[in-house]
Amino acid sequence: MIINPFDIAIEPMERLLLVNIENDPDSLYVGFEQQEFDEEKTGTGMLVIAWRADGKVDVYHQPTLTLDPAGYDIAGKGLEIMVPRDMEDAYFEVNELGAQAAVTFEDFDGRLIELKLSEKNTRKRKGATPNTSLKTVRL
Repeated sequence: MIINPFDIAIEPMERLLLVNIENDPDSLYVGFEQQEFDEEKTGTGMLVIAWRADGKVDVYHQPTLTLDPAGYDIAGKGLEIMVPRDMEDAYFEVNELGAQAAVTFEDFDGRLIELKLSEKNTRKRKGATPNTSLKTVRL
């Protein structure tokens, strides 16, 4: 008899962008993880995992997504809040110049969070992961 103590679930995402705030840290957040989904179980839409200075995470997501909070409680020191937010103008694409992404939403404290990436790299790429640099982070 084989005993497997692990329960592995995979929820495919279309795209993932990691943004670390190092040189000008916010009082609450130290990084953001923008994810895009388009699949039957989760739905179609965008979410942002906001990494907190205390090690916990806040998850902001478009109302079109169906998410299980337990799946995010394993990140860092656990899930603090998960709330739907309007992200009407959010986009995330990779084209010949690299990654182009933007998302704007209001955090639980009423602050406007705006992330924008506009890569303009004309060099030929090796592999699927572009070399990106963040252009705008506003808190």
